[in-house]
Amino acid sequence: MTVIRRLPEQISYPQIAIVSSNEKEIVFLIRGVDASVANALRRIILAEVTTMAIDLVQFIKNTTVLNDEFIAHRLGLIPLRSEAHHSFNFSRDCKCAGYCSQCSVILTLDASTNDDTCLVYSKDLHSENPEVVPVRDQEFPDGILITKITKGQELRLKAIAKKGIGKEHAKWIPASTAVFSYEPEVKLNDAILSELDQEQKIAFVKSCPKSVFRIDRVSGAVRVDDFWQCMFCEECVKHSDKIKKSVNGIVITNFDSPKCIIGIARKIGCSKQRNISKPWKYVFQRANEFAKYQ
Repeated sequence: MTVIRRLPEQISYPQIAIVSSNEKEIVFLIRGVDASVANALRRIILAEVTTMAIDLVQFIKNTTVLNDEFIAHRLGLIPLRSEAHHSFNFSRDCKCAGYCSQCSVILTLDASTNDDTCLVYSKDLHSENPEVVPVRDQEFPDGILITKITKGQELRLKAIAKKGIGKEHAKWIPASTAVFSYEPEVKLNDAILSELDQEQKIAFVKSCPKSVFRIDRVSGAVRVDDFWQCMFCEECVKHSDKIKKSVNGIVITNFDSPKCIIGIARKIGCSKQRNISKPWKYVFQRANEFAKYQ
């Protein structure tokens, strides 16, 4: 006998709020989810978001000090712009024998020098598709260093970039790392803090290694400056217990279980919108597939 559990009529959907975002990382807050859902989303971000990466390398000539396997490994880990990933097929789903324009992009490299030394960067990779190119930014305008060649040495190769996911190989992971934690709740007992002298207040503020607290210059009271930095080390709680005038309760640190923070240190080649929206679609897709067998 199969028992089917009915879902409640009123379903509370998760809410997402962006905490901070820049070219290198994005931090967002999820409300209305359990820790297991947040952790599943974190793992899906790393394992299921599709990107483009160099998968095959055909060496035409390599007279550098690095062997073919070493250079091929370095090429595979070079991040590529992947906004056009949807226009390519997975290799396993393509009808071609090896690779074609429907499932792959060819990048060529031809490097040689008549000088003493020459550095070969990822910018020297020439792609046949302008939408799939090695990532470059203001901090690294030349891209990633591949190798160094000297006079008389030469490196010529053809690299084939394909579509994949991080579950298959680390080179397709869209983010450097993805972590999650609970939203911290930091509450101060103003009544007890008002009884402390200035030295005790300064010592209490300095007890936090993440600078969560500050002293108001006007009122001289202790305030919570940035509760997002709290990592639940409870050093402030331990320090407050040592103050003679206070009892337990000068500060309370806790976490809100329905609220989780996810931080993604992402590769520049992947858009932050896709790093968030794509995993959610995958979660709902797998949930629907699982519900069919319940």
